[in-house]
Amino acid sequence: MLDVIHKTLVKAQAKTLVKTTPAMILQMLRQDQDLTLAEVAAAIGKSVSAVERAASKLVKSGLLKYVGPQKGGHWEVIEG
Repeated sequence: MLDVIHKTLVKAQAKTLVKTTPAMILQMLRQDQDLTLAEVAAAIGKSVSAVERAASKLVKSGLLKYVGPQKGGHWEVIEG
């Protein structure tokens, strides 16, 4: 019985964490648009690939945009 409860709690926490990663990315980039995704990943305790995937989804949904060249550009959070 406890095993079932534990698995349910772990799944609920995992879903919550997945949903909060994009929000944390947006919050950090609002504060400092010059951050790299690697810096954001280190700050929020996620892998770089997880942050890159979440950022890609944010770009596709129109909430995030990269402006400028690959080196020297910056992130812009699009307020909807």
